[in-house]
Amino acid sequence: ARTAMACFRGLLAICLLIFALLLKETIAIHRLDKDVSVIIQNGASDMEVRAAKDLRRFLYLTTLSLPKLTSTFVPGRLGENTALVITCRQSGVRELLDLLPMEEQVDVAARVAALADEHYMIKSLSPNVVALIGGSPTGALYACYRFAELLGVRFYIHGDVVPDLTALGAKPLASLPPIDLTDEPVFAKRGLQPFHDFPEGPDWWNTDEYKLHLSQMAKMRMNFIGLHTYPLQEPTVWVGLPQDVNADGTVKNSYQTSYANSLRTGWGNQPANTSDYHFGNLLLFPGECAGPDVQDGICPYPLTPDQQNLLFDRVGVMLNDG
Repeated sequence: ARTAMACFRGLLAICLLIFALLLKETIAIHRLDKDVSVIIQNGASDMEVRAAKDLRRFLYLTTLSLPKLTSTFVPGRLGENTALVITCRQSGVRELLDLLPMEEQVDVAARVAALADEHYMIKSLSPNVVALIGGSPTGALYACYRFAELLGVRFYIHGDVVPDLTALGAKPLASLPPIDLTDEPVFAKRGLQPFHDFPEGPDWWNTDEYKLHLSQMAKMRMNFIGLHTYPLQEPTVWVGLPQDVNADGTVKNSYQTSYANSLRTGWGNQPANTSDYHFGNLLLFPGECAGPDVQDGICPYPLTPDQQNLLFDRVGVMLNDG
C-alpha cells in the first residue's frame, strides 16, 4: 500500500509540474484594453488568409473581443492599438523591420532570411505590433497556431481546447508582453497513418471526419497523412486498367468490396441489425446497417456492377471534398 501511494504521489507531482510548465508559457490574458487588428498583406495566399481567420477566432475565444481583420498596415495609424501582422519571408518584411531599433534590424533580417518553408518567427517589433513571419505560407499558418498556444489554446485530434483563463487567475493586460521566438520542426515528416478495414478506424469516416482530422493535424503542425489500406478489400484504392476509368475519374468497371459495417463479418466482428442493439442505441441509426455514408443503400456489400461502381465513385467524391 505504501509503494502504491508513493507511486501515486510521484505521478501527481509529475502531472502538476507539466501543468505548471504549460501555464508558464501561456500569455496571461483574457481581455486587452485596446483594440486588436489581425493584418495580412494584399494578395496574401489562401493559406495566409486561413491563418488570419483562425487566429482572429482564437483571439475572440480567449479575449471575448473580436479583432479586426484587414489587409492595410500603416504603422503610423495604429496609435496605441495592438496589431498582429501575418506575413512570410517571400513577401518582404522591410516595412515591418523598420519598426525595430536600428541595431536590431540586421540581426532580425538575417533570422527572417534563414527561415525555411515550415519555419516561423513570432517577434514583437514594438510595444503594440507583433509579427508572425513564416518561411512560406505554411510557416505563417504554423506561426498563428503557435501564437494561439501562447494564449492558452491547445490542439488535439478530437478538437480544440480553449481554457477559461479568468478561472486560472489571468489578469487583463494593456498590451501583449514582448515575444521573441523562432521555431522549426524536429522531423521532416509528421503525421498520422490510420488503418482502414476496421470499424474503429477511418472506414466509418465521412467527409466531415476527414476535414476534422486534416484541420487538426495542421494546427498540430503535421504535414502527412497516410491511409493504411488493403487493395481489393475496401474501396479506398481502386485496382484496374486505365481504360476502365472515365475522364472525370469515375470508374467503368470495378468489383465487389466494402468498408467495415455492422452487417459485415471480419476481425472478430459479428453482423447485427441496429434494431437489435440494446439500451436505446438503435435510435442512433437511421437504418439497419451502421457504416459510412458512402454505403447508404448498398450495405453490407454492393450487389450489382452498377452498385460496385457507385461505391468507388462516392468514395472518390468524399476523398476529393475532404
